[in-house]
Amino acid sequence: MNVFSIFTGPRRVLMVWMTIACFPAWSGAEDVKLREQAVQMLERAGAASTTPTRPNFEHVINIRVHGAEANEASEGEVRMIWAGPLERREETNFGQFHLINIWYGDQLFVSGERGSVTPPVVRRALKFLPLRLVRFDHEDVILSIDDAVVHGRPAQCIEFDTKFGETVNNNEICVDKELGTMLRFRDGAETEEYSEFFQFSGAYLPGRTEIYRNGALTIELLQKFSALPAEIDMGLFAPPPGAEIRHKCQQTRQAFGVLMPQPTAGSGDQITDVVLEGVIGPNGKVYSAVVMIPNRPELNAEALNVVKSWTYTPALCDGKPYWQKSEFVLHFQGR
Repeated sequence: MNVFSIFTGPRRVLMVWMTIACFPAWSGAEDVKLREQAVQMLERAGAASTTPTRPNFEHVINIRVHGAEANEASEGEVRMIWAGPLERREETNFGQFHLINIWYGDQLFVSGERGSVTPPVVRRALKFLPLRLVRFDHEDVILSIDDAVVHGRPAQCIEFDTKFGETVNNNEICVDKELGTMLRFRDGAETEEYSEFFQFSGAYLPGRTEIYRNGALTIELLQKFSALPAEIDMGLFAPPPGAEIRHKCQQTRQAFGVLMPQPTAGSGDQITDVVLEGVIGPNGKVYSAVVMIPNRPELNAEALNVVKSWTYTPALCDGKPYWQKSEFVLHFQGR
């Protein structure tokens, strides 16, 4: 997965170019012209939603959670202020969770939850913003391109297959005929739909993002951007009272796994992946792990217990053991 910023400067307002991978020699030949058209549609979508310049701006995201995922809270807000390449303020409120991160030069000020793990639903939501874009892997198979209407907009939808091991997913990407923007991305059981587009700094961005799983709405995101004056009150980036002050590492090294056992296998062949996020501590142990997507809730407790047994050589900041946020994938075979 390759990640780049739609604006110049630090990474936070991100778009994801995701290579859709599959395996060779599992389907028949596809039409070359059909594939050429599909690739051009995705390239146009990327160009339509990528801004060439980045002014100072405020980005406000309202998060609404539906169904089983609303076990922590049902609504929240993330507010970001960007000023130049180094200054950024980000405030997150979600239920009882409150966190302020302020980047100023080579310093990071943390207030509220002291940098603890952000609720999984908030982290999931931010990965889709301001818009997720994709590219095909050279072995994906394009099946068809059909006319459609998505959220009242004339569109063309690309139907394609992707194979993961023994599983074949039928996926879909819909692109706006007039604006060229992505309107829908269905990837297996999960579907993202984008609507209420607006222009900001030369790019079309969605004001509304809806995320469905197995046809049920799980997360609803409302976002807006506002340009700010070239001269911003730098008092916005002053550390809050009692904030923890961290300094940017001049030299870093990531954590590396030492012992990472997988769950006990069952009798079948199917593999179920459970994705968690957490923090690798200076002692190489995993802390604050949470399940990101509860596909199989009955496996969550076991997944958490297994990942707590994993050990790493710790991450280093200027030669000293340091905390590192990380993603962990557990494979349940035959379960």
